[in-house]
Amino acid sequence: MHPEKEVSQVNRPDLEEFLSALDGFLGVAPATTAKEAPADLRFLEIFCRSVGAGMGHMLIQNASGLKSVMSFGFRSKFDDEFNAVHSVSAAASPCPLDQAFLQKKVIAIIDLERAKQKLPDWFTEIMNRHKFQSLVAVPLLGPTSAMGILCAYYQDVCLFDQGTLDRLTVMGRMVGAAMEKASQPAPPPDVREKATDAFLTFLNAQPFTKIQIFGFLTKVLLQCLRADGLISGPVKKADGEFVITIVSGAGIPGSEISGRFVLPPFLMPALVPDPWPNNAREIKASDLGDFRRLISGDSAMSICYPLFSSNKLQGAVIAWREKGPAFSEAESALLSRMGAVASLGLATN
Repeated sequence: MHPEKEVSQVNRPDLEEFLSALDGFLGVAPATTAKEAPADLRFLEIFCRSVGAGMGHMLIQNASGLKSVMSFGFRSKFDDEFNAVHSVSAAASPCPLDQAFLQKKVIAIIDLERAKQKLPDWFTEIMNRHKFQSLVAVPLLGPTSAMGILCAYYQDVCLFDQGTLDRLTVMGRMVGAAMEKASQPAPPPDVREKATDAFLTFLNAQPFTKIQIFGFLTKVLLQCLRADGLISGPVKKADGEFVITIVSGAGIPGSEISGRFVLPPFLMPALVPDPWPNNAREIKASDLGDFRRLISGDSAMSICYPLFSSNKLQGAVIAWREKGPAFSEAESALLSRMGAVASLGLATN
């Protein structure tokens, strides 16, 4: 029998330390070696520690495919040795890291002995050489593409609960969004950049409550999205319907704060944890339902982001414009990133 440990019982990632490490990715192009990016290596260390692992590595997608660019807990030649085998074997025999990248979802191997028949021989040899029994591979997902993989290894059998996997998915999206942004030409700072920095600083600088998270999320998104109206708050299912309680709002009557609203059917496709769709769309007055109390025009452009914790819907942020263009892909990506940060914040309270 192998000793077992449940990842949910090891130290959870420290949000302040995680956000500080994430900040090292912002505005910095992905590195190709650990020597080039000590902040990235520090983040890798934090990631491994947060899931109770003593070893792990980061892989980045380049023109030739996934490449291990830095490792933690291994001897110095691990990346070169892994890449040498992976580059000639993965195309014909993909390993769990390749599958996590291609399928864009977290993949965990709980017990190598039980999974051997499904693993390629070249990968099993690496696992056996280092006496690994389990692993977890987290895809780094940007708004438009997968950027790479974070992988942690264990020399014991590990049990990964769904809450842990969901939390790792959020972390992977945060890092992937930052990396994709850093890989593109840097635009001049604008109000959206400043608002994003302000939200990260808010979560990083002081204790906060769930109500404060909803409030500050509304404030910064109102600056970023140029919306006519915006609300956020917890969502619960009652009598087969999803109901939001407005904790914070802008562009709505003050008397509606703390009000409860049944979410209209047009928002239902947005209330999924993964993958989150860009659901920006035009809505007619006849589709608004309870939201007719908030939106007075004949039509509006709307967008919604769900806030999940442990695969359970915790809340949502909904924005609309009664006049003007639909929400752009860039605005959708920004909402996705801010919502992911807020979800992680809610999960720690």
